[in-house]
Amino acid sequence: MLKAYLEDLTAMRCWAAHDFDGAGIRGQILASISTARLALTNLTVPAPSDSTTFVVNVNTCIETGISLGAARALGLDPRQST
Repeated sequence: MLKAYLEDLTAMRCWAAHDFDGAGIRGQILASISTARLALTNLTVPAPSDSTTFVVNVNTCIETGISLGAARALGLDPRQST
């Protein structure tokens, strides 16, 4: 729902992890992030054992670093992790 809202609001195509598949997925993600106009990232995910607790999502941290290195506009969701 948030993805559709952002696409309507910005008139830009939004990509999420499930939009990528097949061979070369790492390259697809890297190319998409490094050429994006804007990257919005949530650095946390619900903990597997407790949906009220959040833990750091390492993959998203790496993707955020790619965005920073490519000098893309970046928005972070700073939910507190435990």
